[in-house]
Amino acid sequence: MSFFRYNNHLNTAFIADEERKANRLFECVDQLRRHPELLSSVYGLNFIRVVDHDKTYFLQSRSLNMPGGDTVEVGYSQGKRVIALGDVYHIENMISPPKSHYKSLLIVLGAHLTHLRCLAHCHPLTRCKA
Repeated sequence: MSFFRYNNHLNTAFIADEERKANRLFECVDQLRRHPELLSSVYGLNFIRVVDHDKTYFLQSRSLNMPGGDTVEVGYSQGKRVIALGDVYHIENMISPPKSHYKSLLIVLGAHLTHLRCLAHCHPLTRCKA
């Protein structure tokens, strides 16, 4: 089923409104890419309605107030981030949810311990054979 089957695709006011919504959404997406720390201030629990080939999916999401005053919904599904502004949404491929603080600490700790192990087994004039 086509989206335009239920809407008058010749209605220029409708098209202009959809274009404004899409532009605002992509401004929010750009802000999130430049400032990922904004994701630390999500709140609430909502759902994003995604329509794909006559199937409707509801993805769990969190609300996020953007610096420009817009409130977007952000959710993750199968390695993709979905950002919605009202009924307009954007799906980003090949990403994963932000790592928790504890995961980051474990990665840093593991790297540090590996470095210490290398230093303990290496002579200053030779390469590490860990």
